[in-house]
Amino acid sequence: MKPHTMTVSDRPVPTGTSALDLLRDKARRSPAFCLRLKRLGLLIAHGRSVKLRGHPQRVAALETALRGFAARHPEREVITVGELLALPVSGSALRVTLHRPDGWPVSEYHVTRTGDQLFAVRCIDGVTRHLSPETLKALFAHSLFTLRVAPSSQAHSQAA
Repeated sequence: MKPHTMTVSDRPVPTGTSALDLLRDKARRSPAFCLRLKRLGLLIAHGRSVKLRGHPQRVAALETALRGFAARHPEREVITVGELLALPVSGSALRVTLHRPDGWPVSEYHVTRTGDQLFAVRCIDGVTRHLSPETLKALFAHSLFTLRVAPSSQAHSQAA
């Protein structure tokens, strides 16, 4: 799934004002804009990747606001690639979101175990790649993921 994209102004923030103050002012004046921010915050809380474009100060302010909205919702479980490989992934795809080191969601993957030593990973470009556990570990060794959909309870009982 491609990241949700939102564009902000490319113009720099006027001297003496804060981009976050401008964003708060716009949200106060426009209930529709405030509702859109809340919905984006909910998407982020559930691990959906969001790509922001525009002037760096305005993007940073929007990230701060969206993190605030996302913090109002329960977080999903953050796991490493080693923990991801240990999950009892069966026939249904496990949806995970890759994060930047600061926790911002970047892209989403669908992971399915296709054999004892092979994983099918559907990437953001829509292509499914078949990777061994070693290759998957090497690609995402220092990455953090958010688990978006837990394995079925049937898979948990089989693992026990």
